[in-house]
Amino acid sequence: MKPHTKRTAAAIPPSSPHDALHAQYKVDLQEIRAQLSATLPPLQAAWGDWLASFKWNWFVTGTFAVDVHPEQARKRWLRWIDVLEHHPDHSPALPIIWARADEQQRRQVIHCHALIASVDGVSIVGAAKLWQRNGGGWAHIRPYSSGRGAAYYLAKGGDIELGPHWFKS
Repeated sequence: MKPHTKRTAAAIPPSSPHDALHAQYKVDLQEIRAQLSATLPPLQAAWGDWLASFKWNWFVTGTFAVDVHPEQARKRWLRWIDVLEHHPDHSPALPIIWARADEQQRRQVIHCHALIASVDGVSIVGAAKLWQRNGGGWAHIRPYSSGRGAAYYLAKGGDIELGPHWFKS
């Protein structure tokens, strides 16, 4: 795409002003993603583009109160996911879908970033409290917004783990 080419949603006949705004938002979002991808390392751009194509619910940053080995960090992550899947407000018919990556904090301890889907019924506050109990640290959980770049941020290290369940095509 040319850098100064402006695409419009005019080709899509809107049935309401809301539909027109939504269509323009989608066009603008595609343009932003393309511009962002062009400035990133190829692996990060590819992972980010692919991850951004799915419908996520949350973007999570999970920390640990003490320094933990990467294997211990993964075990704590999986324990937290298991607790969420068995949460009374979560539907057992919908397994939780996730993608995660570990990263070193400035204080040289591991923390993780993740995208999560299929967490219907589980509150963000409740999930953060469960992370404190099961992950052993602090969790910052935000509703996922496709235009904010979380998929690309998660992919910055290129070492991403995908959960055992995935979106149906």
